[in-house]
Amino acid sequence: MQQLCACLEPSGSRQLRRAQLEERRLGNEHYRAGRPAAALRHYERARGIVELVRGLAPADQAEVDRNRVAVALNAAAAHLALHQYADAVRLWRSGRLACSPALRMRVRDKQARMLTATWGGL
Repeated sequence: MQQLCACLEPSGSRQLRRAQLEERRLGNEHYRAGRPAAALRHYERARGIVELVRGLAPADQAEVDRNRVAVALNAAAAHLALHQYADAVRLWRSGRLACSPALRMRVRDKQARMLTATWGGL
């Protein structure tokens, strides 16, 4: 309960954001090292944390939204690496729908890179 209430206080929100970024960083390390299952565990933890965080100001909420999109797309990439295509598409869609118009362009670019990396050798 203490963690759930932490998002209501500025210091608690900052702690949750740091925890989310740390989980995402660990996931990125595992993903780069070729361990997508381990990466996915960290990305899922990060997704759980970022859902608890709410920005107190519009700029803060924009950062939270960017992190929510980034972690969803990272998890989608890990699912792709594990050949779990339905889960990858579900997360890609959730990330894409959460984007602002400016971020949608970056999401499309990331999707194109993911598709090229996944099916480029066929």
